[in-house]
Amino acid sequence: MPVQTAQDMNTQMRVLWTLGELGDPLALLLRGPEDPYPLYERVRDRGPLYFSELGAWVTVDHATASTVLRDRRFGVLKSDGVPISPTITSFDNSMLGADGADHARLRRLAAPFLSPKVIAGFRDRLVGVCDQLLDRVDTANFDLMTDFADLIPVTVVATIFDIPEPFLSRYLIHGPAFGRIFDEITSLDHIRSVQASLDALDTLFTELMEYRIAHPGDDAISRLLTARGEGRLSTHEMISMCQLLTLAGAESTVNVIGVGVRTMLEQREQWQRLVADPDLAPGAVQESLRFEAPVQQSSRVSAVDVEVAGRRIPADTAFVVLTAGCNRDPQVWDEPNRFDITRPTTPDNLSFSGGSHYCLGAPLARLEADVAFRVLATRLPNLHQTGPADRRRSAIIRGLRHLPVGG
Repeated sequence: MPVQTAQDMNTQMRVLWTLGELGDPLALLLRGPEDPYPLYERVRDRGPLYFSELGAWVTVDHATASTVLRDRRFGVLKSDGVPISPTITSFDNSMLGADGADHARLRRLAAPFLSPKVIAGFRDRLVGVCDQLLDRVDTANFDLMTDFADLIPVTVVATIFDIPEPFLSRYLIHGPAFGRIFDEITSLDHIRSVQASLDALDTLFTELMEYRIAHPGDDAISRLLTARGEGRLSTHEMISMCQLLTLAGAESTVNVIGVGVRTMLEQREQWQRLVADPDLAPGAVQESLRFEAPVQQSSRVSAVDVEVAGRRIPADTAFVVLTAGCNRDPQVWDEPNRFDITRPTTPDNLSFSGGSHYCLGAPLARLEADVAFRVLATRLPNLHQTGPADRRRSAIIRGLRHLPVGG
């Protein structure tokens, strides 16, 4: 898979800057602004679709986006097999970066680890994890992200893999660090740091495979080794899938917990509602996903000529779904810019994408955030922000690096 060079990135940044100065909303969004929501409204003002000077069709229209995400004539690979999104490291997101039969095969192999029955069995384990994390900190002053949210999903994924020591300590270090792949690229050192974590995970999973060959069990690694032995999975695909489960299993959960809690603390009546009735947690998760989508955008490419919203889109044309803008579509939600954890059930938001690439880990992410919200509201009803939050600078991810709190 071709990797984007420093020269490629410098050229891309110059183009983004120039087009941004000319007022192209997508170019401005790709700079990772602090508040992207006014730009989503500028896109909305242009109608269901607009063509960016960057060469992509763009939408914040929920109906149009839903149609495209579910249309198998759109995928993630160009006709020459090159991914629509540039790659800055050697990471091969095999399942997310595949279409058709290959994507379906890999998805079927991963699905059993994230089945409804398996996920339902994690609830008690998650309560214990959240309680243990809070037991370790001074609840009068701690970082909700680094001391709590960052550690929840990676601990659960480690359970799915059944990672024993001494592998576990390494995994808990490099798993969260790998998530920086989605942050704004500020230097070559940033790329080297992400690549170093990726290389560490590559080595870790290779060693785990050797360990499980000698000590098989009922864990994900052992099951994937069986699939490999039957010719349904290559070694490269297996390691890539483990890396992807690490990444995908963490990003949505961490960010919906962080941004969701911050939003509720800023709008204190929402936090007080949750404290008074922790059973509102699922609604708080759903509204947090809608209001501040952890994944702000998703890219597709047309495999053939296709018509969308009355526009002809030629084959091999990029299509950008601005998820966060779609989640505030006034045609779908009343007062979409208002955060309300008691909002009535509505059509699902697009925070986990849609169609064949709908996130397999969505139910697990919802459960993890549900439990985290319940535990925090129950144990720390007076939780409040004690210092400035540090937001991640990214055009793709909406999340926090740090959130000082106390309860």
